[in-house]
Amino acid sequence: MKKGPHKFDVFIASPDERAGLREHFLPALTEALKEQGFSLWVDKEQLAPGINWSEQLQNAMKSSRNIVLIMGPKHKDAIAGPNVYLEVGALEMSWSDPKKRIIPLVSGDVRIPGDLSDLPAIRIGNTPEEWKRTIQKVVKAIKAPAHAIKKSRAASPQKRAERQARLSYIEKAAQILRSREGLPRKIAG
Repeated sequence: MKKGPHKFDVFIASPDERAGLREHFLPALTEALKEQGFSLWVDKEQLAPGINWSEQLQNAMKSSRNIVLIMGPKHKDAIAGPNVYLEVGALEMSWSDPKKRIIPLVSGDVRIPGDLSDLPAIRIGNTPEEWKRTIQKVVKAIKAPAHAIKKSRAASPQKRAERQARLSYIEKAAQILRSREGLPRKIAG
């Protein structure tokens, strides 16, 4: 179903380790999206060993029309957690490409960080029946017209100031993480 300059229809990042999501929900989601004809890039399946993972993620997000971020209890209020690079990258790309869609999926008691909180999140639920409804909502969001995305990104001056403060805070947290883990100094852009 690829259209335009994007290699993939959907990028899926699933940093959540919660039992059941990776083993059951993620395969159900990817199968349903493939059945709809969407081309996918799924981090858990496609991150290649021995290659800089942040570069792989950035390239995959750039090459995708939609970014699905799965966030769960392990990432509750975590600014410097494992999804900080995904959050920064997804936001930067959505601002530079107004047709790029970010779809946050959340499980458990998660507070969606920063500007991602402006986007309507889809709750995953705990049962296979709830997962089916979640997957239907994801498909509907992916199929929504691009003009719906642009309208949802309009920000007030206060939101823009909050966004800038959030990005500054994220960059500081990322610099701390990079210095501790020997990661690249800048996120590829």
